[in-house]
Amino acid sequence: MAKKGSKIPAKTGVRLYGLLMKELTAYNNRLPLESRYSIAHRRRIIKEYLYPQFKGKAYKEKSLKNIQSAINNIGDVVEPVEICNLNYLSPVAYQFIEYYALDNFFTNVLPRCVFAKVSAGQFGETDEFSTEDYNYSGSGVRDIVEEVRDYVLNQSGYCTFTGYVKVRDGRKNDGLPDSYYLDLIAYLDGEPVRDTIPEPERYEPPKGQKRKASKAKSKVKKVIDERLKEFKKIKSRQGRKRAAEKKKAQKPPVKPKKKVTAPPAKETKADKELKVLQEANKKIDKMTALIDKVTALYEKGLISKKQLQTMLANINI
Repeated sequence: MAKKGSKIPAKTGVRLYGLLMKELTAYNNRLPLESRYSIAHRRRIIKEYLYPQFKGKAYKEKSLKNIQSAINNIGDVVEPVEICNLNYLSPVAYQFIEYYALDNFFTNVLPRCVFAKVSAGQFGETDEFSTEDYNYSGSGVRDIVEEVRDYVLNQSGYCTFTGYVKVRDGRKNDGLPDSYYLDLIAYLDGEPVRDTIPEPERYEPPKGQKRKASKAKSKVKKVIDERLKEFKKIKSRQGRKRAAEKKKAQKPPVKPKKKVTAPPAKETKADKELKVLQEANKKIDKMTALIDKVTALYEKGLISKKQLQTMLANINI
């Protein structure tokens, strides 16, 4: 490590990035194991907070002392490190996501430092991917959404996705952020596309760490709750816009000069889809409230993990 307070050569952005990563990693290694940032989270901290602070600055402002000072203060500006651990996210955050809101969910709700996968049975399945590099088309999510949309329009049904925390291949259920991924499984008309639904593989902390885990969940919940508010606003606009566009596209052309009595308006596919979505949203809101209550009981220690799983399994649309 360079001498504290020394200056770094003002050469390329690559050298600056490398030094920032080296110093951030050294800082990270001094943190308690459960509080360490994943590599994905470290990259994002550099990209969004550290690199912009020093890019293009005068040579004397790029001293190692200034860089280390900025790193020591990242806790004041970045999201809590716990947000990158799927074990601290409430299941309510990834339950009953409408198919057309998947991109919105990945963009505005799920942390950009976890791993995820979309499993939609006959409509396709993505590979496991890092949300840090999420891209609607490149990830394969767009293709699945389009396939599902065709089914929903033709069958007048509805489709939602529910997430399950699972251990990644080659990893252990050890509570570390990089050991888990979120598998979003499709449900058609309330039925899963899979014959068997996997058991969630969330980490159960030892008794001595449960209080610390509870605090971490509270910190993450505050951040996710704010994101969910924006997510619901965007989702509502998406639903109205899509239904309106489809209804407009399906209107028969107006024939001028012919004075005929217009027949009673027939219910279009868009009307049917809108009704189905409205009914589905009512059921989903009701189920989400139930899940929230059950999860709250578990987080307060009033019910066991086994009781939680049993209650969640018995909640049906």
